[in-house]
Amino acid sequence: MIQQRFTLMAVFTLSALAACSSPEDPFTPNCKQFTEHLLNRVDGLEWKEASTEKAMGDDLVVNLSYVVKGDNERLTASCAYQADADESDFAGMSGHSQAPYRVTLNGVEVNDADMVKMSARLFGQQAKETMDAAVKGAREMGHEAKEKMDATLKSAQEIGGEALGKAKSAVGHAAGQLQDAMDK
Repeated sequence: MIQQRFTLMAVFTLSALAACSSPEDPFTPNCKQFTEHLLNRVDGLEWKEASTEKAMGDDLVVNLSYVVKGDNERLTASCAYQADADESDFAGMSGHSQAPYRVTLNGVEVNDADMVKMSARLFGQQAKETMDAAVKGAREMGHEAKEKMDATLKSAQEIGGEALGKAKSAVGHAAGQLQDAMDK
């Protein structure tokens, strides 16, 4: 059971690494993201209210209310973040785990199996987004490098052309002087 909880927390931590964040409260967007993925409605929720509160044992709880777009029924979500043993800083993620250890939707706690499935799906999506961004960045860098190499090659060709012209001129001048010297 301890190993299952450790594995669950590791998966949650990995899946939360790319979670949206804001400087004043990184937990609220993180909880929203977990809720959206648990409900499999990434773009279908309209957030109404959000609050954070200190819970028992220095844990932090984010409480959210939302409606499904097109519906007026107000629903709730709650995410509990465990405080680190050596730090209880609510100003940033450093004092608490980066993923909730418990999520409740409309008063019903989400079971561990569903949390693991959601985290795997979320982690997969975030890994794909990260890989896509890395590929895009590499392509842009490659394009920039090609442009610089093309400009350098053009410059080298121009310099080479000038040098060749000067060399021909110098050879012609030297040949002329040599011919003059031989004619004397």
